Amino acid sequence: MTRMNVIVPVCIAVSLIVGAGPLCEASSPSVLAPPQELVDGLRQAFSLEDDTEREAAIRELLDTHLVLSDLGHAKTVWMYLRQHRQWIDFSPYSDTFWRLAERFQTSSYANLPMYSYLRTAPRDERLAIYRKALRTGSAEVAPWSPECTVFDAIHGAAYDGLIELEDDIRAAYQGIRPALQKLVSFDDLLLDLHLRAGAENRQDAARLAAERLRDMDPLEFRRSMEESPVFDRVVQETLDEVCAVSPFDDTQSPACSAMADLYVTQLALGLSLSKRTPSQGDARRSPDWSTLPEWLNRNRYVHAGKMGFQATAAERCVDQATESWDLEKCLPEMQEDAQASADAQ
Repeated sequence: MTRMNVIVPVCIAVSLIVGAGPLCEASSPSVLAPPQELVDGLRQAFSLEDDTEREAAIRELLDTHLVLSDLGHAKTVWMYLRQHRQWIDFSPYSDTFWRLAERFQTSSYANLPMYSYLRTAPRDERLAIYRKALRTGSAEVAPWSPECTVFDAIHGAAYDGLIELEDDIRAAYQGIRPALQKLVSFDDLLLDLHLRAGAENRQDAARLAAERLRDMDPLEFRRSMEESPVFDRVVQETLDEVCAVSPFDDTQSPACSAMADLYVTQLALGLSLSKRTPSQGDARRSPDWSTLPEWLNRNRYVHAGKMGFQATAAERCVDQATESWDLEKCLPEMQEDAQASADAQ
C-alpha cells in the first residue's frame, strides 16, 4: 500500500438489516462522525511496529467503545467500524464482538471478524464456504464466528470474483427475500463477478476490476457509462473502493492508479468529442463540464498527480491544469490519443 492524502467520495451507507452481508467495501469517512478519541486511538495503534502491542491497543479501544460504553455510543462506533472494515483485521477480537452482540441481542453485531477472515482466507476455503451457504442457506466459517448466510455468500462470492459459483449465485439470489433483493440488483452482482473473475482475494479482486475497466476501449466505456445505469454504478463503486484512503494510517490501494488512468483517458476523449477549441481565456476559467459525461464531473478530483503513477506528457498537463481546472489547454497533448481511439472504432 502507498501513502496518499486524497479525498474520495462516499460509497453507500451500510445496511442495518440483520444478516445482510457486505454492501460496500469503500471507506466513507463523511457518512458517520465517530468519536475523535476512537480515531486518534486507532491511528496511534496503527503506528505501533510491534504486532502484539498493536493488537493489545486495538483490543483496549474496542472494549472501551463497544462493551463499556452506552448502547448509543456502541452502535455508532460499530457502524463506523463496519464502514471501514477493509482497513482492520477484526478476526482476533471475536470475543469483544460477541459481547457486543449480547448487548444488542443479535448476532449481526458479531459479523465483523467473520468478514475480516473471509477477505483473506485461501480461495479454496472461501469457495467451499460460499458454495455451501449458497446451496443450503448458511455455512460454518470458524468456531468463533457466526455462520455465513446466503446473503453474505451472494455478495462475498461476487465481490471475490469466484466465477465458478455464478450458477449458484443466480439460483440463491432468486430465492432470497424481495426486501434483500432491493438492496442490490442481480445485474450489479453479475457485472462485479465478471470484472473480478479469477482473483485470489478481495484486494486482488478490486485490482482486477479497476484494471479491466481501464483497459476497455475508451469509446465502448463511454457508451456503457451513458447507456447502462448498472455499469455506471459498478464503475463508481469500484472507484470508491480502490481509491478510498484509510482513516487510520492514510494508506491507499495502488489499484487507484488504474482508475486515474481511466479518468485521464475519458477526460481526453470527452474534451475531444466536445469539439471545443482552446482559447486565451481557458487558463482563467473552468471547463464547460456540461459538455462532458456526468461521471467525469462527479469525480473531477481524480487526476494523474494525485494518484501517484508515472504520467505521460498529456497526463502531466492534466495534473497541472486541474489545479485551476483549465483543462482545455491540455487538448493538444491529449488530442492524438483520443483521436487514435476514435479512428480505431
